[in-house]
Amino acid sequence: MTEKASGSTADQRRLEEEIAALKGDVAKLRDDIGAVADALKGIAGEFAGSARGRVNERVAEAREKVGERVGQATAAGRAAVGELEDKVSQRPITSLVTAATVGFILAKLLDLGGRR
Repeated sequence: MTEKASGSTADQRRLEEEIAALKGDVAKLRDDIGAVADALKGIAGEFAGSARGRVNERVAEAREKVGERVGQATAAGRAAVGELEDKVSQRPITSLVTAATVGFILAKLLDLGGRR
């Protein structure tokens, strides 16, 4: 009987040692998972910062291109207005007759649409 008692005590000690080892492994695993989660947070933060930087760069480039295009369009518009002013000042009567003719034609076209 004492043999059974000493055998079960040894088994119980060995079981307790196994449980203690498992608890240690679980605690180490928990620490490792925490470290992996922290590393992933860092990587995600770096990725987000990098993506945000690239987006800001592209927005700045787009603004610059839009500004250039607006400047070109403004310059072309001013040049066209300048040319038109020159032509009108060179031939004022011809310009007046042309404007009146175009106005008369537009008025007739618009009036036809109203009579239907």
